[in-house]
Amino acid sequence: MNCKNVSICASTFAGILIYIEYGIILAWNSPTLDKFRSNNTEINPLGEPISALQLSICTSIFPVSSIVTSMGVAKLPDIFGRRTTLICTALLGFTSFIAMGFVNNIWAYCFVQFLSCLSVSAGMIVTPTYLSEISKTQNRGMLSSTCSLGKTVGQLYIFVLVLGTNFQSLSFCCVVPYLILILLSFYLQESPIFLWMQGKSDRAINTMKKLNRSSSLNELEQETREKQAILRSANANTKNSLQILFGTPAGRRALFLTMVVRGLSAFTGAYVILSFLGDFLREPTHLKISAGVIAVILIITKIMTALFSVVFVDKFGRRIFMLTGTFLLSVSLFILGFYYFFKEKNAIIPDNVKLIPVIFVFVFFIGYTMSFSGVSFALLSEILPNEARSIGTGFIAFVTDFCILLQTLGYPLVSKYFGVHYFMFFYGVFTIIGFVLCLIFLPETKGKTFSEIRTILESRK
Repeated sequence: MNCKNVSICASTFAGILIYIEYGIILAWNSPTLDKFRSNNTEINPLGEPISALQLSICTSIFPVSSIVTSMGVAKLPDIFGRRTTLICTALLGFTSFIAMGFVNNIWAYCFVQFLSCLSVSAGMIVTPTYLSEISKTQNRGMLSSTCSLGKTVGQLYIFVLVLGTNFQSLSFCCVVPYLILILLSFYLQESPIFLWMQGKSDRAINTMKKLNRSSSLNELEQETREKQAILRSANANTKNSLQILFGTPAGRRALFLTMVVRGLSAFTGAYVILSFLGDFLREPTHLKISAGVIAVILIITKIMTALFSVVFVDKFGRRIFMLTGTFLLSVSLFILGFYYFFKEKNAIIPDNVKLIPVIFVFVFFIGYTMSFSGVSFALLSEILPNEARSIGTGFIAFVTDFCILLQTLGYPLVSKYFGVHYFMFFYGVFTIIGFVLCLIFLPETKGKTFSEIRTILESRK
């Protein structure tokens, strides 16, 4: 990819900006819900602390928006185009974050936050498709890894901002990635695949030339044939995708494995722990460093772990990253569970022992970044059959978001009236199950073509 090519650079950077906003939304609850629980009216824009039930509703907004998006918005990129959908999501997100800065009651906040989450959820549907369709074949892996890093950069962005801003300023600062994307919209190119779907072959070929300006004519022709082949394959297999996914042994095994490597991410507790991160990091009250600074250090650690995964995943393979990550997750969750169990029983906990939540939250997110946050997306695209990938991905996303919704509704209430340790043990059991399933069933896909992976799935029992 030649960065002198404004069109491909702008289109690629637009995708990264959406991932940054995705990271912002994932981390949004932690600093904002801390403010909403405060009695200080200078900190809390709502004027009074929210109840446990309202806390449950606030944490469930993002999974609800994801479910709504998967059911009602997934077809918009095929109707209006990838570029138009991307710009509309940016406009919605920009408007909602501006409005967020002026809310003064909990229900207005829930409505505006739902709109901001809806924009990110829609963006996360269209962005992977858009990037895969505008990029050259040899750049897809690098592009995917770069965008995944964007998610963690978004989390770092919000945790750094919250150290020195109030709620209104924080809301306004979160529009910056959307604002940049809107300004870049003049340079964004429509997906050639969508143009071919609309029967605009001449425009599709011209777009290919703009996106591959530094390539030779032969390379452009080859890339064009590849994208046309993708389109023909998708059109030919649309009606048979459900039959391929659920009616063939290879399809069912692929669905089972992707439910393990992606569906089980809903039962690691990552979204819940990130939403209430301050509660874990404030546990050692004797530390002179604030929870906000520790959170920044944690996100930097996640970025370093993500970079490590990007550099070495093709050397060591996907399987070892999944096994190592799920092992670290299970160990950290059970240790956190025992810590909060003894705390619930009013045991005397020395100051040094109070470091356990901080240490093992770090271990938890290192394990999660190695496995479910990074490698699992590569496995998802490699294991699912090409002709059933969109339906399989949508099905897994729906199940995952629904499970996260149930947990976010229950966590504030259960942790308040019964104890945090119930959830920690619950998550720990599922991560052990994930480790065992990966150990037994997950094949290594490093260096294998899609046809070779399908052969492995057809032959395994």
